[in-house]
Amino acid sequence: MKALRILSLLGCENLEEIPLGLKNLSKLEELWFRNCKKLKIAHDAFEGLTSLNLLAMSGCDQLEVVPRSFEHLTCLEELYLNDCINLKKLDATCAGMKALRKLSLSGCENLEEMPLGLKNLSKLELLWFTNCKKLKIVHDAFEGLISLNALCIKGCEKLEVVPKSFEHLTCLEELYLNDCINLKKLDATFVGMRALRVLSFFGCENLEEIPLGLKNLSKLEKLWLTNCKKLKITHDIFEGLTSLNLLALSGCVQLEVVPRSFEHLTCLEELYLNDCINLKKLDAILVDMKALRILSFSRCENLEEMPLRLKNLCKLEKLWFTNCKKLNITHDIFEGLTSLNLLTLRECVQLEVVPRSFEHLTCLEELYLNDCINLKKLDAILVGMKALRILSLSGCENLEEMPLGLKNLSKLEKLNFSNCKKLKIVPDAFEGLTSLNLLALSGCVQLKVVARSFEHLTCLEELYFKDCINLKKLDAIFVSMKALRILSLSGCENLEEMPLGLKNLCKLEKLWFTNCKKLKIAHDIFEGLTSLNLLALSGCVQLEVVPRSFEHLTCLEELYFKDCINLKKLDTILLGMKALRILSLSRCENLEEMPFGLKNLCKLEKLWFKNYKKLKITHDTFEGLTSLNLLSLSGCVQLEVVPRSFEHLTCLEELYLNDCINLKKLDAVLVGMKALRILSLSGCENLEDMPLRFKNLCKLEKLWFTNCKKLKFAHDIFEGLTSLNLLSLSGCV
Repeated sequence: MKALRILSLLGCENLEEIPLGLKNLSKLEELWFRNCKKLKIAHDAFEGLTSLNLLAMSGCDQLEVVPRSFEHLTCLEELYLNDCINLKKLDATCAGMKALRKLSLSGCENLEEMPLGLKNLSKLELLWFTNCKKLKIVHDAFEGLISLNALCIKGCEKLEVVPKSFEHLTCLEELYLNDCINLKKLDATFVGMRALRVLSFFGCENLEEIPLGLKNLSKLEKLWLTNCKKLKITHDIFEGLTSLNLLALSGCVQLEVVPRSFEHLTCLEELYLNDCINLKKLDAILVDMKALRILSFSRCENLEEMPLRLKNLCKLEKLWFTNCKKLNITHDIFEGLTSLNLLTLRECVQLEVVPRSFEHLTCLEELYLNDCINLKKLDAILVGMKALRILSLSGCENLEEMPLGLKNLSKLEKLNFSNCKKLKIVPDAFEGLTSLNLLALSGCVQLKVVARSFEHLTCLEELYFKDCINLKKLDAIFVSMKALRILSLSGCENLEEMPLGLKNLCKLEKLWFTNCKKLKIAHDIFEGLTSLNLLALSGCVQLEVVPRSFEHLTCLEELYFKDCINLKKLDTILLGMKALRILSLSRCENLEEMPFGLKNLCKLEKLWFKNYKKLKITHDTFEGLTSLNLLSLSGCVQLEVVPRSFEHLTCLEELYLNDCINLKKLDAVLVGMKALRILSLSGCENLEDMPLRFKNLCKLEKLWFTNCKKLKFAHDIFEGLTSLNLLSLSGCV
């Protein structure tokens, strides 16, 4: 194949040998062996490949030494040896690879030495050593790399000092030293790196000093010093960085004052000071940062004052003050922020009143005031915030009044008042919110009646009333909420009646009435809910009979009746619930009969009948449950014999029969339960015999026979349990 130019064996993970005659392909230009995990490289494999310009051997796990025949690759321009996890050294010298432009050894975690002749590669442009954890970098390694424009030494844990040879990298544009956790100082001065645009020391947690000459990098655009926990920032450090558009100082815990040299950063667009926990004030005045679009002070828990001239940042789009617990917000602070579209003041516990200057935020789209626990009122009128899409006041437990002008926000999509415990909701509050698709009023304990203005929320898709413990009735009729997909009334313990028009919600997918202890369920309530896939009625103690309208729930996938202690029977037949995957009837202690049609649920995966004192299990109950992977019958005291229909449960992975105190034997043979991983028979105090074919369960991992006081053990019972990692025989007397 003398004319062959390109050969790719990429991903041939079982290939063990190099193709015969490979070294004779003098015209070969590209060769790909990436992820050939078993490939063994002969020492002379590359001798005749004089035209090769690209070689990719990333992921060749068998490669331990780069052979000397590499030295013949004099035309090579790109060499990729990423993730060669067993590569320890390069016998070949790179000195003759004069054309090499790209070299990547990222992920070679056992590589200890730099390639010989590296400093002779005058045309090298890109060099990666990411996550070479054992690599020792020699002091003169970079001397001759005069064309290098990108160098990545991320995660090189052996690097303690940046050597002086860095000063020769005069063409360097991008330098990444992220996560060099033992890097303490830089011997090199950066003064000659005039072309540097991107510099990252992200995660260099032991770095103590700023690089010398940093302020001379007039072309630097992006600078990351994130999580440099020991770094001391000098007052004049940023003076010459006139092109900088991104500065990240998040997690710099030594930073107590933002220095005045910040004022020279006139091109800055993004500034991140998150988690600067000792930052108390900003000496710098932000007035000249006219280009600033993003500013974040999240979790600066000791910051007390707002930045000076913040209100002059007319291009600012996003502003975070999350968890600034000591921050005092002045009344006029937001006046000039006419471009702001996101504002976060979460957990600003000093905030008691939202100031009138909020009314200037006419471009605001997202406003988060979550967990401002001392916020009592909003002086600002929201009527001018025509662009607002998201408003969250969740956890503002002392907020008493609805925001003025709320009903004028016709573009509002998401509104969260969860856990606003003192909030009084006025009857016309929601009238104009025609775009609202999510409303959360969970934990609003003052809410007693859902007002008629809810009927205007025709675009609503998600509605949450969880733990509204004083909610007694819903005056609103839900018939017009055609888009509603999720409705939660869980924990509304005083709610007595189902919402009117509920059965008209043909798009409803999820419905929770968990722990609605006084709720009476009408017989026809579920008739029109043809899209419902989750229904939770756990803890509905008024429920005595499951109505026939359940039979219309043909899309139901999850059904929960846990703790329905007065439920006695299911009039409904489950035969049509072909999609049902999860069914829980745990602790329905008065239920006496198995649900009709249970054995027809061929997609059922999880089934709980826990703590049934009266339930009688019929012999054919489990015949059709071919997809079941979890079954719990713990505490079913009527169970005396495990029926033969268990043998159909061939997909079962978890079986719990704890505290079946009258269980004496298992008629079922477990030999077909090849997937069983967990089996628990703890507390079956009358069980006498081990399950038949028990030793065939080769995937069984956990086995409990705790307090099986009458159980007799056969001598060979554990022979085939080769995967067992937990065995409990405590109390087997």
